[in-house]
Amino acid sequence: MMLWDKKWLVTCCNQLGGLFKLDPKTGEYEKLLGEDCRGIAKYNNQYVLATTSSGLLLLDNHFQVIHSNKLALDYHGVAVDRNVAYVVETHRNAIGMYLLPGFQKVNDIKLFPEETDVLHLNDLFIQGDRLFVSMFCLNGPWRPQKERPSGGIMELSLITRQPLRVHYPEAVHHPHSVCMVDGKLMYCSSYPGEVKHGTDVVFRTPGYARGLYCDAKQMGIGNSRTRWNNGEQEQAGIYIFQRDDKSIRFVPLPVSEVYGILPL
Repeated sequence: MMLWDKKWLVTCCNQLGGLFKLDPKTGEYEKLLGEDCRGIAKYNNQYVLATTSSGLLLLDNHFQVIHSNKLALDYHGVAVDRNVAYVVETHRNAIGMYLLPGFQKVNDIKLFPEETDVLHLNDLFIQGDRLFVSMFCLNGPWRPQKERPSGGIMELSLITRQPLRVHYPEAVHHPHSVCMVDGKLMYCSSYPGEVKHGTDVVFRTPGYARGLYCDAKQMGIGNSRTRWNNGEQEQAGIYIFQRDDKSIRFVPLPVSEVYGILPL
């Protein structure tokens, strides 16, 4: 089966949140869970899912919950390396390290000393021995700076768990959904509704861009309703962009905010 023949898992957060299975060919979808869902990552033939309502969930390949840690640590992004789940604990400015499959916490990576949301860490991506984390602000607090680009993508060593560099410092506005495509970082600059490949804008959404998947043939981009548009409500859902002919389809979802996209 080609990558572009696979279905996608779509996580949706806050009001009307849930986990959906989407067929990008037909636009048909099925709601699998009704949680407030954020980051999701594959672990063997299972899935690690971050929620605000039930903590970390381990799902089997039928999307049944087989384990939960039931902690409220403002979980956001998730990435898995062998038997360790790296999970963003946004309110702690930290990345927790959890041993799988039992979610035993073994360590964490603290990026700011305060135990309240200063940097707004959110999504994670692992390539080799490097860990990438997107954040709204590099030196905080982020809220007074939310109207301007103040974020970036920090690259850390998984060996030393120390920062190595920051990509695009203070040039990204609410970054999310980091991945690597053709040797360059691809990510959402969510506030202006942009998908960027390096510094180039490759797609724009009318709302808040968050949730991104890209393969050789197509891209999936999440569009969320914004909270500052004076009552005009964009439709939340997934844009499907064909990279060869540049055609675009939109699949609406019965949610207000999309968080992540993961191919099955």
